[in-house]
Amino acid sequence: MKKIAKGINLAAVGLLMIALNINLDLGAMTINILPDWLGLILLFLAVGQFEDKKHRYLLLKLLIIIATIYDMAAWGLSFVHHNFDLFIPNIVYSIVQMIIFWSVTSITIRVARESSSSYVGSLVTIRGIQLVSQILNMAMSLLTVYIDEWFAMGVTVTGVILLLAVIITIVILFAFKKEYREKQEA
Repeated sequence: MKKIAKGINLAAVGLLMIALNINLDLGAMTINILPDWLGLILLFLAVGQFEDKKHRYLLLKLLIIIATIYDMAAWGLSFVHHNFDLFIPNIVYSIVQMIIFWSVTSITIRVARESSSSYVGSLVTIRGIQLVSQILNMAMSLLTVYIDEWFAMGVTVTGVILLLAVIITIVILFAFKKEYREKQEA
């Protein structure tokens, strides 16, 4: 019971840390003071809390490790060279991040189903909204680079939608955790 509750906490905070971009502008360079790799580490720990004899999640953990290493490298290089825009690696990283979000949310859905939670439907719906907003955000980012700065507004809008989806996910996760604890204690 405590492992599941801890996993839900780690997943919620990890998802939020990835969704938030808090940058410190130092003139010549901008530093992300809440880098994705911190959230990815929390998601890795969360996945470990959800493991049992039937569910090991080795591929997901490997993807999280790869994404963490990539983001740490990009973040570290931002101190030396402020522009770390590698088109293909960034697309691959965005796709891997979508898979990670989808998978972590799917794991919580599995746990919710196994405990007959009333939040299964809400988690399934918000997982879809997360995925669509991530795809739209990535598409808008690509269009901004290659077509016109006008699409930057689209990136902002889809980024806000993703952030709202993650916040709603966190609210649902904490409500599910409360329900899960109450069922376990009964």
